[in-house]
Amino acid sequence: MSLSARIRDGLTIPFAIRSVFRAGGLRERGLQPEHWSSIAFWILAAYLLLVFATFADYGVSYDQEWHSVYGRHVLSWYSSLFQDQNALEYRNMFHYGALFDASAETVVKLSPFGRYETRNLLSALWAGLAGLGTYKLAAYVGGRRIGVLALTLILLTPRFYGHGFINPKDIPFATATVFTLYFIVQAVHVFPQIPRHLLLKLGIAVGCALGVRVGGLILLAYLAFAMGLWLVARYAPSVGTEPIRRSPGAIGRLAAGFAAVGFIAYLFMLVWWPAAQARPLTAPREAIEFTTAFPHPFQVFFDGGSISTAELPWYYLPKWFWITSPEFYLVGFLAAVVLVGVFSRSREKRERAGLAGRETWVGIATITFAALFPVVFTVIKSPVDYDGVRHFLFVLPPSAVLCALAIAKSIELARRGALKVALSALLALTMIVTAADLVALHPFQYVYFNRVAAGGVGAAAGSYETDYWGTSLKNGVEWLVDNYEGDTDGRRPRVATCLHSLSTTYYLPADRFEFVGTVHTGQHVENDSRPDLFLSHPRWDCDTTFSGTLLHTVEVGEASLLSVVEVSEGDEVP
Repeated sequence: MSLSARIRDGLTIPFAIRSVFRAGGLRERGLQPEHWSSIAFWILAAYLLLVFATFADYGVSYDQEWHSVYGRHVLSWYSSLFQDQNALEYRNMFHYGALFDASAETVVKLSPFGRYETRNLLSALWAGLAGLGTYKLAAYVGGRRIGVLALTLILLTPRFYGHGFINPKDIPFATATVFTLYFIVQAVHVFPQIPRHLLLKLGIAVGCALGVRVGGLILLAYLAFAMGLWLVARYAPSVGTEPIRRSPGAIGRLAAGFAAVGFIAYLFMLVWWPAAQARPLTAPREAIEFTTAFPHPFQVFFDGGSISTAELPWYYLPKWFWITSPEFYLVGFLAAVVLVGVFSRSREKRERAGLAGRETWVGIATITFAALFPVVFTVIKSPVDYDGVRHFLFVLPPSAVLCALAIAKSIELARRGALKVALSALLALTMIVTAADLVALHPFQYVYFNRVAAGGVGAAAGSYETDYWGTSLKNGVEWLVDNYEGDTDGRRPRVATCLHSLSTTYYLPADRFEFVGTVHTGQHVENDSRPDLFLSHPRWDCDTTFSGTLLHTVEVGEASLLSVVEVSEGDEVP
């Protein structure tokens, strides 16, 4: 097939719709493994086209400025030969690695785009790389057909897709996680001796996660889990033939491999983390204490009420996943239940599905552990949490892999043709609906709520936070620039908000408007700083700060994200 024909075929057909029937098992005939690789390539190519066409539509998320400044401090740490020590004490950012921030600020110097447009672009590219890792992981455990389905699912997950453009911390962390899992399941097939090239890949992948945040230590727990499960599956008397106590060599080789991965990861982490270079032992420990017991509690909007982050109910995180995961994950869960029932009764079907080997099951169990353990641990330990599922985006790629595996294998093993068609149709329907939501929510895909559990964005907005990162400020400012012609006695109209100022000032032309700062409910404002225009946001009761004339509302999915209010004299709310 010619290149032009492949482009015409690949880019004019919606992959998410065309691939579901093939990946689900309805149209396998005639498609060889290389065909599935080509489909995966064109899905990623289509994603990249979307990224480059739309990255400028996304605003500056709440703490992007701090990440950017921190990245520049880290670069100065090196360029000054460690004399500039701002990176060791800047805000609370010194508790984190600067893998993304420092590399992004390096690219910013060469980019033809603005600083934050460039950072959003790079973040979205990291999300695409996570999609590639999801494909490779699923393809390794289930075949390239299932890899294509998993890739499609993760890129259709609105919360993941939306955060891909605005999240400089959790998206790179998710990317490092899925590649670590990919290398772990590869290593399972060569245990107990891990080849040097795989040790290096594992060490760098874990090091990348640690180079973003210290929570990357959890990836070493995934590796330990896989090693322990492999030992049980290989040597336990009930499963294998030789008791574990008679295999000290295997345990020693696994322990040596684990230590090597940890050492490589630690060295790679140090490259991106100046504070850890200055305090190699104490800085990681302090970071763990900081991130597990966030010292600055604040109010979040959850279940229709305002709750302190220090007093969240145990079900906070599970419920957020329940109301924000697309319905095709529910289809995958139901398929997994059916699959477990079928496999528990028939070894023949396990073999026919290609899921009978011990190493394969150890790999799948490790992926399942990676998808469930962080959530279960959070429920039990109740660390400080906020912003919904943001800090747990890294469980979505392994969840997509499990979902694709369960659905495809269930369809493949279904006894009746009608069941295959019904399951495939249900999957396709949920994917089509979610794809439509991705388009309708643009550029606020990260505020997505599903229909089954939450009733959609419009219904959920009255009970849960939506645009908690304030990216809608960009849209409010753009409306002002294009439409506001109010009379302010010849001076520049004064503008204020109650969220992070950069999310407003980055887009506000200083020659036409004067930004007078952030104002919160109950705060006294002097007359010479009193705003004429207020960008009112629902978070932290910001929308009760001033009353006045409503000029414009930024809405998505029947949910109001931001209001542009013209403040009248005497309209301050004490």
